[in-house]
Amino acid sequence: MTPAPSARRRIIAAFLVCAALLAAAYTAYWFHVAGLVGKAVVQWSDQQRAAGWQVAYDRLEMAGFPLQLTVRLDGPSLTAPGGLGWRADSLTARAWPFRLGRLTLAAPGRHRLSFGGETAVLTAAGLTADLRLDSAGRLRRLRATARSVAVQDTGDPAAGADELSLSLDQVASAAPLTARSPVLTFAAAAAGLRLPPLPGLTLGRRIAAASLSGQVRGPLPPAPPGKPESPLDTLARWSAAGGTVTVDHLSLDWQPLGLDASGTLALDRRLQPLAAFSAQVRGYAQLMDRLAEARMVDRGAANAAKLMLSLMARPDSQGRPAVPVPLTVQDGLLWLGPARIGAVPPIPWPPRLVRPVGG
Repeated sequence: MTPAPSARRRIIAAFLVCAALLAAAYTAYWFHVAGLVGKAVVQWSDQQRAAGWQVAYDRLEMAGFPLQLTVRLDGPSLTAPGGLGWRADSLTARAWPFRLGRLTLAAPGRHRLSFGGETAVLTAAGLTADLRLDSAGRLRRLRATARSVAVQDTGDPAAGADELSLSLDQVASAAPLTARSPVLTFAAAAAGLRLPPLPGLTLGRRIAAASLSGQVRGPLPPAPPGKPESPLDTLARWSAAGGTVTVDHLSLDWQPLGLDASGTLALDRRLQPLAAFSAQVRGYAQLMDRLAEARMVDRGAANAAKLMLSLMARPDSQGRPAVPVPLTVQDGLLWLGPARIGAVPPIPWPPRLVRPVGG
């Protein structure tokens, strides 16, 4: 039986009242959460300042109603104890009101990095990151991408990359952690990578493609009580405690060199990179010619090396001739077997961290 007109009106009215109450409740919830998030940003900033960091921004704006919760910071800057600093044009964080554990960050434009007395200005047409947090607000997963990245004042054309990507995942473990325990898995890739004009660069400034994946091993030792500690101090203590990076796969397309490798990365007592890899190398004949042209090896030695390497070559997984050789980085030099490829630029740590760790 069809309801009477008056009954239909009451049903519609009741529905509209319920909808209005739900809309009002959601609106109140959204503004309540927005207030909590804004307060959390201010509280986090105050906590970092108390720990010795410098945190600043020109303006904080909350927006996104009704479907998103958006926090926009104009001119955000962050400087760690010890001088490692970052400043951007803007930073926008987006979340969903009922899924605050997932954040999307966007920071296109300029990024000014200060590091060990040096300053670099990076620009990116697109820079985004997807973060997953646990119930305590700790980072569990990160996915980041950047497009059309350029570093200013590094030559003409500028150093940079067509595209960069990075992923990080925290490894959960119930067992006690040791220096060999994996605590973080990572994967990084670059396309159209342009290097700065470095001395002794035999292979040119452009790397067509590069990728890297592996694990960070060794937990961060507990911070000593007292004076606030910088991230570089933390890195030094992690390295001194035996922390290393296991590289499961490294791939490089740096014409004429093609390389696939796996191995271990670490830091020496002055926090400069050390590396020991087992590599499969393609393009070895052209590489030896380049080294001879650069007078890094004698022409006769280069020809002898090409003959020896051709005898050692075996088909790789795609049937291309490749030579198994060790790849090492030590004392600021990159070696491919017995051949020195070039110099590895030192990391410009602040002067107080150049001293030997524990020395």
